Amino acid sequence: MHQNNQTKKDLVTIVTVTYNAEELLEDTINSVMNQTYKNIEYIIIDGSSTDGTIDIIKKHEDQIDYWISEPDDGIYFAMNKGIKKATGEWINFMNAGDTFVDNTTIQKVMNSRDKDTELIYGDHICDGTIGQAKDRKITRSMPCCHQSLFVKTALMKQYPYNTFYSISADYEFLLKMYQLGKNFKYIEEPLARYMRNGFSDQNQTRWYLETLTLMMNNNIDLDEIVQSAAYNLIENKKLVNLQHKYNIDIEKRDKTITLQKNFILDVFSIKWYKHPIQTLKAIKRLYLFYKTIS
Repeated sequence: MHQNNQTKKDLVTIVTVTYNAEELLEDTINSVMNQTYKNIEYIIIDGSSTDGTIDIIKKHEDQIDYWISEPDDGIYFAMNKGIKKATGEWINFMNAGDTFVDNTTIQKVMNSRDKDTELIYGDHICDGTIGQAKDRKITRSMPCCHQSLFVKTALMKQYPYNTFYSISADYEFLLKMYQLGKNFKYIEEPLARYMRNGFSDQNQTRWYLETLTLMMNNNIDLDEIVQSAAYNLIENKKLVNLQHKYNIDIEKRDKTITLQKNFILDVFSIKWYKHPIQTLKAIKRLYLFYKTIS
């Protein structure tokens, strides 16, 4: 086991956060253990599972560098525990039930590095569909899922997840790295398969509001916030399904939108407000509209 606080060059730490995932965890463990890249440290942080999760962990204990099972205050508290224990030069978070795309993924990631790279990210596969990270503007949306993200561990130790955000702290971290001018590298291929119905999928409205909040807290221009809101609403299938009901004409063209409905236009006119109270009222209208389609 790797127990000191010094990061080891070329070592990749994989952290799996889990809770009551006995039907999912073994696939994730096997995906990590079957990587052709062997310089891996594997950490599992369990939230005091009451099913057979611990039995599965113990079954693979000789392949796990560190694990613990105890109550925590949420996923980002658990992920921060993993960061504290990590000794690899790089770190990746692979949730229980999620897997790398194939056995060569970590090797490809490590081969892609150059001396200045600090964050590496790629596409993902969900429900058989490739989610592309290319050209996703980080000031408008999360550019990738955290399963497809590898970060220099030293950065994560310096800037652990902000647990003020219960559902979007990974986006807050990436936004902060972007604003600090850290060096990102994009790999144009899927790196991870992840399952739907995770915490963020089950709490979309909460995630949506947290995202707006963190964007404002990180001084993102209001125009960017509006574009982010529009992007997420358009991507939400529920909005697509309700186009007829609301008689909304939606056009996606070069990341711009046309919304031909007066109250929708009013919602997205936040950028024209100069006074903070007016801006907050506009954000509130946006939230209330979003609730009608959630």
